[in-house]
Parts: sequence; C-alpha cells; structure tokens
Amino acid sequence: MRVKHEAPLINPDDKLADVLENIIGSRCRCGIVVSEDRIEGVINLMSIVRKIALEWIKGREPHETIERLYVRDVRYQPHIVFEEHVEPVSALMDMLTHGLDFVVKMDSDKYTVYTVLDALNDLVELLRGDHVGSVVSSQSWWVAYPDISVRDAFLQTSMLPTWRLIVIESDGSIRGIFSATDFLRAILRGERPYTEPISSFISTTTPKSVDYDEALVTAVKIMSLHNIYIMPVARGEKGFAGVVLAHDIGRLAAIRSLQSSSRELR
Repeated sequence: MRVKHEAPLINPDDKLADVLENIIGSRCRCGIVVSEDRIEGVINLMSIVRKIALEWIKGREPHETIERLYVRDVRYQPHIVFEEHVEPVSALMDMLTHGLDFVVKMDSDKYTVYTVLDALNDLVELLRGDHVGSVVSSQSWWVAYPDISVRDAFLQTSMLPTWRLIVIESDGSIRGIFSATDFLRAILRGERPYTEPISSFISTTTPKSVDYDEALVTAVKIMSLHNIYIMPVARGEKGFAGVVLAHDIGRLAAIRSLQSSSRELR
C-alpha cells in the first residue's frame, strides 16, 4: 500500500467556513479531526453535503449553515487507521466493506490517506481484459435533467455516495456535470444560485467520459488522473448508457484478486 496523499488536519473548534476549501481541495475530499495529538474522527465532503442538505430541508440556506457551523457540528465518518504496511487488496476490501473512499495511515508526525483510486491503480493489472460495460450502472438516481433547480440537484447528491450528477438532455446526450464541490465553492465566493435551473450551474460542460466497450483500465486511468469517482458512459450514437463508479470497479478488482489467488493454490 503506497500512501501518497497527506490529509489536512483540522480542529473540532474550527469554523466550517474556514476549512471547507481545504477539504474540497484535498485528494480524499476529507479532513482528519485532531485534538491534543489524538485523532477524533474524519469528516468528508459527503458528511458536509448531507449536513447542509438536512439544514436546507429545515429552511436554512447553505450559506447560513456554512457560516454558523463548526467542525464538531458535522457528523464524523467511520474510518480505519493503519500503523503498519497493508497490501492494496486488503485495504481495498476494507474500504468496500465499510463504504469508505479512503483509509488513514498514521506516521509519527502526520496522517496520510490511501484512496480507492490509489488501490485501483495498484491493482490495475488484475483488470486487463475487462471492459467498462461489465460494471456500468444504469440507475436513474445518478442522472438529472437541465430544468430541475440547483436546490433539488444538490439535495439529490446528498442521497448518493458521490457528489456528482450527470446532466443529460431528453435525447440522451450528455449535457454536463453538476458537482457539489463546485456548488459549495460558489457559496464560499458569495454566490446564491439556489432557485436557478441546473442548466445555469453545470460545472463541467465537457465531462470526462468513457465508451461502453472501452477497456476498464482506461477508465481507471482517467478517473485517477482527474480524481473522480463517477464517470458517464456513452454507447455510440445512442448517447448516455449509464455511469461507471470507482467502488464498482473496486469490487471487480477484489473478485479478480480472489480468482487469481484461487488459481495459485491449485
């Protein structure tokens, strides 16, 4: 397990507005909450998104929530801390079992993280011969249409294990990406695009996508390069065919690892 990314350390008494940009900008989209040299927990982007969404449903707009909350007000997420070397497949299976995007490695003076995307890079050879179509998800909850409001799109992301929605037209063509990270950055800049249609706040109009018949290793390389956990899948002239998720690729990599181990034991 090659740990590569140092995670931002935050204090439970920090104002959320003061640390949010650091969390959004980190590779793991998380912050390690440390008090008196002891790790108290982890908050990630999704825990923040869900807290803001819950407050929004109650009538408090996102900028009000961000300005009044402290780190300690956000629900800490489950986390796994390793102090010794762990094999990539073991770390990946722990992440998949517990629904995590990363595990934490504790060194003498810092905390670093090892993500699902890191594990996929380390195990990519197991996926040679597999294609995107074997893991594509066609579930409709990853999709939004251009005429829904930004508020509704944000609330939709709060119910998903990632913070992106694929925006598609009625003919199936991919319009772009709605990202909760870009939405929160806009709030920090003072923008208030709450009731506008999502078409006015598509953060990526030329999203990275992959073809249904493409090699799966290509999807892994694109997702790792751009640090994305969900990517739209196209199928020729038919347009949008679904999405590919890093965790679904991880499950296939874990299966391939078990199959490889089984062959070696024969």
